[in-house]
Amino acid sequence: MELKIKEFSVIDAINFNFDELKKELEGKLEKYKNLIYDEKEIKIAKDDVATLRKLVKMINDKKIEIKKQYLEPYEKFENKIKELLEMIDEPIILIDTKIKETENKQKEKKREDIERIYNKEAGGLEVKIEQIFNERWLNKTYSIDDIKAEIIDKVVKIEKDLKLIKEMRLEATLEAQLLDIYIKKLDINYVMNEKLEIERRKEEIEKQKKEIERKREIESEAKEGIEPSEKEIAEEAKKEGLIYTIDFRVWANREQLEKLKIFLKENKIKYEKVK
Repeated sequence: MELKIKEFSVIDAINFNFDELKKELEGKLEKYKNLIYDEKEIKIAKDDVATLRKLVKMINDKKIEIKKQYLEPYEKFENKIKELLEMIDEPIILIDTKIKETENKQKEKKREDIERIYNKEAGGLEVKIEQIFNERWLNKTYSIDDIKAEIIDKVVKIEKDLKLIKEMRLEATLEAQLLDIYIKKLDINYVMNEKLEIERRKEEIEKQKKEIERKREIESEAKEGIEPSEKEIAEEAKKEGLIYTIDFRVWANREQLEKLKIFLKENKIKYEKVK
């Protein structure tokens, strides 16, 4: 089958009085180049624009007319070709649909075989096959033996990582948290970084709790007026050297006095009212 085109004449270049029109336009349009209109000449300016636009329309309409005549035989040819192509495309679409349906069935069958292999090799792992599935496995060029080998490698890696987490001997809550993270990410490095971050946050929380408790004890002592014992003072004196006794007077409001009292308590400085 062959598409045979009968000989036909190609239209020569379209000749028209281009040079004549160009020369005439150059003469007539020259006056507009440096033309300046004042406010009283706006009507004249509008008339000039209207005249020029009519000239543009006349030339463009002629161009469209010639183009239509020039393309008319090609458009008839193109429409006939499209009709032939549509006739050919119809069976192509039907055949291609059948091919895709068959290939999809083959891929689905292969996917089921891969899932059976994974379920056998993975045992009781909580990791779903979708987490490790490689879409390239469904290609015809990927043998089932190669796929099985890759699945075994992945399962061994997962079991090794899970064992590593359990051998850290962490407290139950943290271990469960890290195991859950690993099951979702399947990335032992990510889990280790999370472990460090969790421990850092835990230490920070404990530190904050101790600080809060310490402040509560100090505030409680300040409210109750508890003063350090003679023994505590003696011990501090032994550690830090001689104790100096200084009498002084302060002028402060209630809040400032409370802060002063807290400072003295924190630093184990004995104080008493001067009589």
